[in-house]
Formats: sequence, C-alpha cells, structure tokens
Amino acid sequence: MNAIIPGSPSNGGGFPLEISSTRVSHGTPARWTETTGWRDRDGLPIPDTMLVIYYFKALRSWVNKRATYNIDDPLPNLDELNASIPRSEWPMGLSGEPEKPWKFVYVFYLVDLKTGTMFTYEHDTFGAMLCYDALHEAVTVQRMLRGAHVFPVVHLEQRPWKSARFGPQMSGASAADRRLADTG
Repeated sequence: MNAIIPGSPSNGGGFPLEISSTRVSHGTPARWTETTGWRDRDGLPIPDTMLVIYYFKALRSWVNKRATYNIDDPLPNLDELNASIPRSEWPMGLSGEPEKPWKFVYVFYLVDLKTGTMFTYEHDTFGAMLCYDALHEAVTVQRMLRGAHVFPVVHLEQRPWKSARFGPQMSGASAADRRLADTG
C-alpha cells in the first residue's frame, strides 16, 4: 500500500510525500543518542526547533538487513502478524535472543524553519511512543480549537526517565513550543 501525505498541491494540503512498504524516510534521518544528542546521519547537530508536518504509526520488520513497513489503516494486529512467522525465522536481538520481527514504529517528519531542510525521525522505543502520544493529543486539541491547518512547532531536547531494568536514563524528547504554525 502507498499513501501520499499530507495532501496534494491541488487541494492546498502541501507537497506530496510518498509513504510505501519500502520507504517511509524523507529528507535526512534524525537520530538521538545519550552521548551526542540530536544529530543527522553525518553526525552533525540538527536544529532544536522544528515544524512537524506529519507523523504516523506503522509496523516495521527487518528482513535481510532491509526494513519493510506496513502502513495499512488500520494496522494489522501485531501479535497475530508476529505469530504467523515461525520463531526459527525471527532475527537475533542485541541480547542474543530471537526478537519479534514486527514492531510498532513512530515516524515524524520535521522541517527546519530557517532552511526548509526536512528530517525524518523514526523509532520503535517507549520514548518515541510517549512522544507520539503527547504530540497527537496536543495536535488534536489545537486543531479542534484553531482549525485543521495548524501544525506543531517542537523543541527537540532530552529528558531523564527511570528504567526498571537499567535505572536512570536520558532520552530524546520533543516539547511542543508555545507557538503554532497556522497554514490556513
């Protein structure tokens, strides 16, 4: 399945971006690590304030070192999808144990407000899920109050959190700026 977002130029929805089972990334990948913070694929720092033009959930599987995505709406049942693949075919995780081949992934398309450079942040972590849920709630409320043509401006930062397994940790986060971009 392919999807074109956030609309097409003919309906005033912006420029089209194709999302497919083989490609969800656009622009430059954005990454976060505790030691380097927010960086691009070349290790250079990325802007800390960005416009979010689109975000979504998908399912991702790694097969032969290539990512495959399921972007169906609604997404299939994750447990059933993983159960359909024999455990002997599951990839080895960092722990040395087989891990489920399909995982939820949270994808954010970010744009540098000064240059227009586009970044994609994609991850399957609990922190990415929390960021997605908080952003989705804020966008839903603001669009109810201000209309459909409101997009969030976020400030990329890091936040502490406590892992039950590893104790205190730092994670990348985005806090919605008090400013909103109104495209209407």
